[in-house]
Amino acid sequence: MDNHHRRFRCLPEPSGTWMVWDEATGAVATLGGCALRGRSEERARAACEILKRIYRNRLDAASMRDAKRSGLDRRRSGGLRLASR
Repeated sequence: MDNHHRRFRCLPEPSGTWMVWDEATGAVATLGGCALRGRSEERARAACEILKRIYRNRLDAASMRDAKRSGLDRRRSGGLRLASR
């Protein structure tokens, strides 16, 4: 299982609403500056999926930067080749 799947979780609140929990920060997750608590289950799950996609894309972008720094360049074909310098 990827880290982004473990980072964010939907949890029920005592009031019957739902929140999205960020395991990395140990706090309620935020999206667009708004704390993700007091939501319906459907909205909490949708927000959780959005956060997972954002986090996954950031990790993908970081790995692309690292590959370029090490002299490797990933292309859409999925292969690796030496980057031209």
